[in-house]
Amino acid sequence: MLKMIASLLKSISNDSNPYQLAFAVSFAMVFSFLPFFTFLSIIVLFCLLSFRINLAMFLLGCAFFKTLAFSIDPLLIKVGESVLMQASLTGMFDSAFNSDFLRLFHFNHTLVMGAMVVSFVCFVPVLFISKILIVRYRVHLLTRINKLHIVQLLKASNKLNWLIR
Repeated sequence: MLKMIASLLKSISNDSNPYQLAFAVSFAMVFSFLPFFTFLSIIVLFCLLSFRINLAMFLLGCAFFKTLAFSIDPLLIKVGESVLMQASLTGMFDSAFNSDFLRLFHFNHTLVMGAMVVSFVCFVPVLFISKILIVRYRVHLLTRINKLHIVQLLKASNKLNWLIR
């Protein structure tokens, strides 16, 4: 656990691309809003492992967004129900439900449909907001944190090197 936290702090603090961290947060949102072990969540995990994304940031984002997802589940269900009840989309959903492959996605469930719609709509805004927050953290807070006496002592300590390994 300490290794993961040290890895996360190290990746936020160094000069790595902030979009790698921001994509991890966005994929964590999509993964956390979807119900666990659906075909869509497996696709999100495959995308996560295919791209160069920080796993520690993904897990931290999952912890945050999963707690948020529990509180907004009723909203997700209402969004999914409103999408599924659209008369113009009924034919498409009927053909998707009758297809064996598309039935794996569970589009007929209101929570899955609502989570998919909300997370795909919020993907890009969360990406840019998290990128801005990471850059602002690096510019404003990191310099102040590095000036703290305790941080300088910890950086000089061999114990910190032992924790990071």
